[in-house]
Amino acid sequence: MTRVLIVEDSPLVASGMRATLTGHAEVQVVGEVASVAEATVALREHPIDVAVVDVRLSDGTAFDLLRKVHDLDPHPAFLIVSSFDLAQYVDAALHLGASGYLLKTAPTAEIVRAVLTVADGGWAFDPDLVRKASSAKWLRLSERDRQVIRGVVAGRSNDEIGVDLGISRKTVEAHVSKLLLRFGVGSRVELAARAEREEWLERAESPVERSNPPPMSQP
Repeated sequence: MTRVLIVEDSPLVASGMRATLTGHAEVQVVGEVASVAEATVALREHPIDVAVVDVRLSDGTAFDLLRKVHDLDPHPAFLIVSSFDLAQYVDAALHLGASGYLLKTAPTAEIVRAVLTVADGGWAFDPDLVRKASSAKWLRLSERDRQVIRGVVAGRSNDEIGVDLGISRKTVEAHVSKLLLRFGVGSRVELAARAEREEWLERAESPVERSNPPPMSQP
């Protein structure tokens, strides 16, 4: 029996996920929680084989949860089931050790199969999402991109970043503006938060160009 914890802050979605999984004889849903904090406690106090986790939760993200319980032994498999097909989310899931990433629009049979696959040590990444992550332009940060983002994350002003890099304040302003537009964020604070949350600066230039996980096994 595969013991599953559902981590989802929408009661309606959580109820639907429970109904999907409890319909399979090999799956036992042992709990539902709505936050990173609750999930951390549940995973540390109860034997869980698979955590089925939404990306965005009431107090953080699936990536925050992965970091908080990285030391668990045995470590549960993490299957992220999300509404978002963002390349950076898929890449972060790969980078932080999740075993799968599917969209919530996936057929129920595919979600059940994914739970059983990751419980058995396999991979369950939607291959289309992995290809999208592999080819996403945002993953290829230039050295100057990294230098400017590093300064923004450190809370340094444009003047300070310019002094650090030996370029003018106006050049820094132009580069920050391009980064905001490129990543669809509205402020330096949001840019810094995403860079830290998704670990942009901790990766190689093309992090997903390492060997891709094998496709999810078929029944």
